[in-house]
Amino acid sequence: MIKDNDKLDLTREIEALRKGKSLYVISFVLAFGLVVFYAVFSSPVYHNEAVVMIEQESGGSTAGLQGLLSGNATMANLFSLTGLGSSSMDDELIILRSHDCYSQAISNLGTNRMYTERVGLNKKSLYGKSPVLVEAPKAFFDTISTSLIFTIELTGNGAAKAKISTGFMGMKTLTETASQTLPFQVQTIYGTFHLLKTDLYTDDKDQVGRKINVQITRNGYLAEKLQKELSLTEVNKKSNAVEFDFDIQDPAYGRDMIA
Repeated sequence: MIKDNDKLDLTREIEALRKGKSLYVISFVLAFGLVVFYAVFSSPVYHNEAVVMIEQESGGSTAGLQGLLSGNATMANLFSLTGLGSSSMDDELIILRSHDCYSQAISNLGTNRMYTERVGLNKKSLYGKSPVLVEAPKAFFDTISTSLIFTIELTGNGAAKAKISTGFMGMKTLTETASQTLPFQVQTIYGTFHLLKTDLYTDDKDQVGRKINVQITRNGYLAEKLQKELSLTEVNKKSNAVEFDFDIQDPAYGRDMIA
């Protein structure tokens, strides 16, 4: 026989749920809406993997880090590591993982200037596809103390105007220019920049008013970020091969890194 005081009474809990059902429904709808929004408008992330053979020169050491980083080597050349001499795999991995190696690769690829464009609610990468370029002396990108944002609007007939800003979400405007024929210079408190036109600039009517955003970031910061994002591992102890993988939003950038 079950006594009355042994019964489980859920009356209060059911009543509380009934009173708060509107709040629960609204919370569910909002959470589901956020999931759908993220799935539709977030940029896809591509996973890249590659195995790179490290070539050894029979003549001994001639290159070292300085030789590796000299010239106009791309990221792919830096990771190919031809001519590292007779150093051990451990030494070569140290060079690969060094801050200088990443920094030089970023400089050579020009990814200290990331070009994007808003298409609806999406942010589209224009890596290698921008109609305009922002150039400055290479040393500038090693010493800049803050990130800059260039908003370049195409005005037709080979011309553009630009706004340069800094701070959180680019809320602090440094300078603005009137529409000028490209190329032209922009003076800021951080130095002089050159705005150039590429072969992708056209005078089609649908191109007028197009806005290109350029995020300029110091090499050192990007090198530290890339060191964390890119995984480098030795394939095995018996081969001169290194495997690396990373996630990135722009597949063209990823191909340049591993090509």
